[in-house]
Amino acid sequence: MKHLQVKVYAWLLLLLLNAFAAMAQQQHKYKAKLATIDTSRFYTIGIGPNLMALCRIDMADIRLSDERGKPVPYITGNSLPVKEETAYETLPAVKNPSPDTLTCYIAENTAKVSIRQLWIKLRNTAVTRTINILGSDDLQNWFAIKEHVLLDASSNAEDGVTEQLLNFPASTYRYIKIQVNDKKEAPIYILQAGIYLKQQSRPQYDQLPNPHFTQKNSADTTYVSINFDKPYRVDKLNLKFEGAKYYNRRVQVYSITGRIREWIGELNLSAANTGDLLFVAKSRKLELVIYNEDNPALTLQAVKAYQLQQSIVAYLEKGVKYTLLAGNPNAVAPRYDLQYFTDSIDHVLPAVGYSDITPYGSINSTKKPESTIPVWIIWVAGAAALLILLLLTLKMTREIGKGNK
Repeated sequence: MKHLQVKVYAWLLLLLLNAFAAMAQQQHKYKAKLATIDTSRFYTIGIGPNLMALCRIDMADIRLSDERGKPVPYITGNSLPVKEETAYETLPAVKNPSPDTLTCYIAENTAKVSIRQLWIKLRNTAVTRTINILGSDDLQNWFAIKEHVLLDASSNAEDGVTEQLLNFPASTYRYIKIQVNDKKEAPIYILQAGIYLKQQSRPQYDQLPNPHFTQKNSADTTYVSINFDKPYRVDKLNLKFEGAKYYNRRVQVYSITGRIREWIGELNLSAANTGDLLFVAKSRKLELVIYNEDNPALTLQAVKAYQLQQSIVAYLEKGVKYTLLAGNPNAVAPRYDLQYFTDSIDHVLPAVGYSDITPYGSINSTKKPESTIPVWIIWVAGAAALLILLLLTLKMTREIGKGNK
């Protein structure tokens, strides 16, 4: 009999846990259908401001499912490794102000960056020469950087041009001279010189709908209230002021939700950074507290708000219909094996869009959901059932203990 009771309680516990899991999965409030794709591959799906306004700020509630309701693994776009990009920049050629008995090519370091490598392009030739590399800041006084560097311009390139890399100690001279040791020999033809610069990918933003704002000045402090029509994610504010041409002031940023005033951070508002404030918040209302100290208050003329572009990356199959789910405040971020294979995913991917965002269950039907029971009542009932189950389990444990005695 006691073994039967144990089995019954175990089954009740299992059913209760499954019910809780089902409720948690069904709490997504919104969904959107992905556009049809014609090729099976990885795609990026942009999470725009309107969808982000319905999600958690960390996007932990985003889910992607196929037409059978099966979860589709994904990673967030910022999980992809940042690949270092370089760009070739040609250094302008400068005419040699003083005649030289040797072949010379002078390049100007206009960016005034530290150079330790120089790529030169030459006309094809089958000869070998040595060169000297010199530096100058005024085209008059030249200083040795590296001497007797072997220059092998031998090449059979069909375009008639060959490239060679010159390595030398890091140099910040404004002018770099390549001096070919060919006093008693025919010159070689240097076409150009250039360097490869590392490119830092700039953050990309989506502009939010223009918010409404009000300003109130009090003593040495200015209060700015910024209101949005939705709880958008805000990563950058651009403020345009009138008054002082040069300003540099301390500002506190708060997120206002009802009567709750949450501190976001303390920033520096300066004319030097064109009035940009960088932070992360998800709110319908923001408050800025600007400390003017002994300076006259600035007059706010315009406010622009931006969201840092967000996305997810997933492998989508041709001919399969996919649905994007969002709006579950109790969801936990999923952990997919895909996170361990980010190096195998191309950095540049085609984008796929989605349809209008609609309440969950209303894309293919205009009928209202049959159940009108508030979610909180379901959770209270579940918690009560769990408490009863625990009390019964405790009672059963005591009875088994007495039987053993």
